[in-house]
Amino acid sequence: MHKSLTQNHLVTLLLGDLTPTEKSEMLAAVHSDYRLKDAYRELKEGYLSLPKIVLSPGRQAVDNILRYSKSSMVEA
Repeated sequence: MHKSLTQNHLVTLLLGDLTPTEKSEMLAAVHSDYRLKDAYRELKEGYLSLPKIVLSPGRQAVDNILRYSKSSMVEA
């Protein structure tokens, strides 16, 4: 796979949206090229510095979903 990796490839690697084979191939390419390694390191540092947020639905939204699911249940 040692083709020219782009910034998008590095972001995909960082976010883990790869098969195990793709991941190992990309990591090998990154570790064999100091420019890619530096770019990946910078991306990773930036990613890790982003604030982490956790989203959860409000109670009313959950109640509405549960109410809808009860009204649309099909008996087998």
